[in-house]
Amino acid sequence: MSRYSALVCGAMLLLGSCRLADSTGTQAPTGQYDWSGVDGIRGSCCERDSAGVSVTVVHGLLDLGYNSGIGRYDWDWIQDYRYPDGTLQSVQTTFSAGTYTWDGKAFAFSDTLGLGIMAGYAAPGQVTIEVRGHQYEFLKLPRTR
Repeated sequence: MSRYSALVCGAMLLLGSCRLADSTGTQAPTGQYDWSGVDGIRGSCCERDSAGVSVTVVHGLLDLGYNSGIGRYDWDWIQDYRYPDGTLQSVQTTFSAGTYTWDGKAFAFSDTLGLGIMAGYAAPGQVTIEVRGHQYEFLKLPRTR
């Protein structure tokens, strides 16, 4: 890439009109992705803590440079907490957020919330992120804008 091209692309990135690409020009698969499962198991997952509270992940959304900005990501969960007395509480939380790089084949996610560096990869219409021995799978949502 010439110095002029680098300056033009840098200016375009600042203006938000350029997409993150690797040195071969391969576009990063930016967009919004809906959580579809973990470790090959589709649908929600549930755990019970020592106090008897059942915690179920009912929805997840991964934003790769869509609303979060070029080279940034946000991963949010909606979790249901069912307490032993039968009450239910739904809570939306940010599970992971930070920056990512794309080399044309794989992602490197750098989490600012404590998870550290995570690996990820993409196939047409989907993204998988590896976190602490588990593979979280996401399917691309249709573009809305």
